[in-house]
Amino acid sequence: MSTNDDPPAYPENPQNFDGYEKIGVCIPNPIEMNNLPEIEFKKQENIEEAPSISEDQARDALRNFVKESIFYKKEPVETMRVISMTPFNTSKYTLDTFVETRSTNYKSEPFFGVPNMMLNMMNGRPPQPWEINARPSSLFVDSIFKTEIPNSSHLEICRMCNAQGFKPCFHCKGSGRKPCFSCNGMRFKTGIDSKQEPCFSCKGNGFDSCFQCKGSGRDPCFHCKGAGRLKWYLELCVEFKTHKDEYFKHSDHVTEKNLKKCIGKSVFTETNHKLNPITNYSDSAINQASNSLINQHLSKYSSSKILAQRHEINVIPVTLVTYEYNGKQYNYIVYGLENKVNTDEYPAKGCCTII
Repeated sequence: MSTNDDPPAYPENPQNFDGYEKIGVCIPNPIEMNNLPEIEFKKQENIEEAPSISEDQARDALRNFVKESIFYKKEPVETMRVISMTPFNTSKYTLDTFVETRSTNYKSEPFFGVPNMMLNMMNGRPPQPWEINARPSSLFVDSIFKTEIPNSSHLEICRMCNAQGFKPCFHCKGSGRKPCFSCNGMRFKTGIDSKQEPCFSCKGNGFDSCFQCKGSGRDPCFHCKGAGRLKWYLELCVEFKTHKDEYFKHSDHVTEKNLKKCIGKSVFTETNHKLNPITNYSDSAINQASNSLINQHLSKYSSSKILAQRHEINVIPVTLVTYEYNGKQYNYIVYGLENKVNTDEYPAKGCCTII
């Protein structure tokens, strides 16, 4: 919520510079869209099924799952008979778009010099926002770079203190003194023999110097730090950011929440300035997701410059294990390269006793 004590965020007399008619996000022009950093084009295809698990691996996975729980007994894992192991592998598509966004904003700082110093610093017109050199340290690594735009500054008096460099002290209202803390401004205090004696703290005048302003009655202006003038300039903010989207092929056996927590096998990766959708993958749902997400990113980040894109397909192994224990059949799911387990029908549940 703004108050009269809030410093101004905008100069009183903004300068008119070509290319800076609007303050905010700077849309890159077509020429800048093609001015891209060097990138190592990568494409790796390894279209193959995720590795299948053996019966021993399936049993070990359930054994580890039971071991981590205080509610399940170990005996069924050792004596169960595996009937079948059916793969229901699923896939994940990931798209990363690395963009550069430029925006401008007014900034101010105290100016303690003389006006001629400002004139000497000015040298022609301000460069356009996309003419200022700024490069990311690495692709797909988020960072923010801020800098003053050359030749965009001008001087104004500080409106917070009306160019005085100070404001009346808030604590003493500009008087430089406050009622004595010891005698509460009464000048006298009652002594041991009940006689009125001059206050020792204030020497009998009833006031002490204000501790905040040291008796001056004024505080340096917080906004201009006592300079009385402000240097206003345009600041360029360059943000490099990676935007990620994922698509998980629906699985009847593992929730998307659990799929996000496991590791899959990478079967396809590609990196380029701009990507074309995948069209030849064996699962049409992945092809559709690739086309949809790439088009969404092109539209969603049209006010930024896309520097690089990468996408990847991961196959997540999912195996339905059916086993027999004490004449009844049960199922559990083994998923991810870590062989995580999900089951709702373990046959022997124990109990937990808290002492």
